[in-house]
Amino acid sequence: KRRVGMADESKEQMAEFLLAFIDFLYAVVFGLIVAEMFPQLFMIETTTVWQKTGVLFLLVAAFYFLAWDWLHGRLLTLRNPYSRYFRFFLEILIAACAYGVAFAALRGSIYILQFLAIILFLGSVWAKVTLVEHPHSQDKDELELIQRLQPVFCIIAQGLFVIYYLTYGTEIDLSLSAIILVGGWFFVFSYEWELERKESGILAGPGVPFLRREYLEKAKHYLKQKGK
Repeated sequence: KRRVGMADESKEQMAEFLLAFIDFLYAVVFGLIVAEMFPQLFMIETTTVWQKTGVLFLLVAAFYFLAWDWLHGRLLTLRNPYSRYFRFFLEILIAACAYGVAFAALRGSIYILQFLAIILFLGSVWAKVTLVEHPHSQDKDELELIQRLQPVFCIIAQGLFVIYYLTYGTEIDLSLSAIILVGGWFFVFSYEWELERKESGILAGPGVPFLRREYLEKAKHYLKQKGK
C-alpha cells in the first residue's frame, strides 16, 4: 500500500510539473503581447491610425482567444489528467503556435490565420486523445464538440488566408482585422451555444465576450421550449 501511495503521489507531482511547464510557455506568450502592445500602438510614427487600429483588433482577438483556449484546456486537463505524454507534447506545439499568433498579431500579418488554424486542428486532436485516455469522462460532450467544431473553423481560417493572401498579400488591413475579431467571437459563441454546461461560475470557463452566461442560457431554453 505504501508503494502504491508513493507511486500515486509521484504521479500527481509529475502531472503538476507538466502543467506548470505548459503554463510557463503561455506566460511567455501573454508577456510578449503585453510588452509589445504599447510600443506597437503608440511609439511607431510610421504607421497610420488605421493600421494601429487594425493591430489593436488583432491583439484583442489574439489575447482573448489564447486565454480562452488555455483556460479551457487547463480545466479539461485538471478533470482528465495526463495518463501518457502525448497530450503534453501536443500542448507544447499549441503553445508554440500561440506564440506565432501573438507575433503575427503584433506585426499585422495574415499568418495569424495560419497559426490559428493549426491551433484549432491540434486542439481537435488533443480532444480525441483525451477521450481515448478517459473514455468515460464527464466532459465527453465537450470533448466531442471540440472534435466537431474546431476543424470547421480551421478550414474557414485556412480558406480566408488563401483568398486574402492571393488577393492582397501578407499585410492585414483594418477590415480583415475586424473580420478576425468578429469571427473569433462567433467561434466562442458557437462553442458555448452548443455545449450544455454542467458547472457554473469560474469552473464553467470565461464564456462569450460581452454576453452574460445567464442571457445565453435563457435564450437556449426559450428556443428549446418554442421548438417543442
